[in-house]
Amino acid sequence: MTAVDVWDGTDGADDGGEIEDFTRIPYPDAWNRDPEDGTDGTSGLEVDGDGFARELLDAANAWYRVVELLIDQGFAPEDCEAEVVRRCAKVSRGQRALMRGIAQEEAEYGQLAADESACDFPWGRLCPEHGKTLREGRRGCYCAYEGCERRWPVGYSRGHCDQPAAVLVVSAFKNGEWRLCAEHRRLHPAGRTPRTFQASALMVAGPPDAASPAVESDSDRRDG
Repeated sequence: MTAVDVWDGTDGADDGGEIEDFTRIPYPDAWNRDPEDGTDGTSGLEVDGDGFARELLDAANAWYRVVELLIDQGFAPEDCEAEVVRRCAKVSRGQRALMRGIAQEEAEYGQLAADESACDFPWGRLCPEHGKTLREGRRGCYCAYEGCERRWPVGYSRGHCDQPAAVLVVSAFKNGEWRLCAEHRRLHPAGRTPRTFQASALMVAGPPDAASPAVESDSDRRDG
């Protein structure tokens, strides 16, 4: 009968140099593995192919490296698991919030794109009273027109225009016809307008030939 050496948790370097002590890294019990036979120590699943066992082994290796970094930062080995969970939860919350925001923006974009009463301009929102005066600050989007107190969430200015359509335009800027609000028509005067919508919509951002309103400089309200 051949004797089997019991792995003691250390890994000797091939050159006879330093020995890395894996026992100082507290693996979760479910990720306990034997590096000698290439299996998951809990289930004995082979890790040669794709599948859960391979993912588990990759996760264990990632866990080891993260905990090693925490120990280098001064955390005690027994405190590392809770710290990893805390940091992962923080990242996960931020990621979920980001994905919810993207999903909400996509849904809103789709609704505006399908709304035949809204401006077709796909990017660049406007102040409903002052037109192209929106600025982005650390605390959100705001109108830079002096005295205007309107505010919106961060990134609002880059969304699909939500102003009511004022004119129907035929232009080389976009194949076919598209609807533009008064301000976007003023900003993009090329093309002919075979149709004008209700008169009230023309005044939302001023008539199409109106000049842009005066705005505060970016330095005046840089922080929003």
